[in-house]
Amino acid sequence: MGVAPCAAFLSDIEGREVTVGAVYNRVHKGRLPYRKNGARLYFLREDILEFIRTPKKPRVQFHEVMKSY
Repeated sequence: MGVAPCAAFLSDIEGREVTVGAVYNRVHKGRLPYRKNGARLYFLREDILEFIRTPKKPRVQFHEVMKSY
């Protein structure tokens, strides 16, 4: 699916409006799996659902890393 249908799909899943701009933002931040063909972005429902179901690793803050040195 393209960007606009992906935004509608995410809106249905999350229960709130997800804009096309929000989809591009999530892609840029690595928070949404996508495929690319030339300049076009494509999204697979299965990839999105798997990404949502997969537990994320907690982020480590810089100061926590520096304590170990």
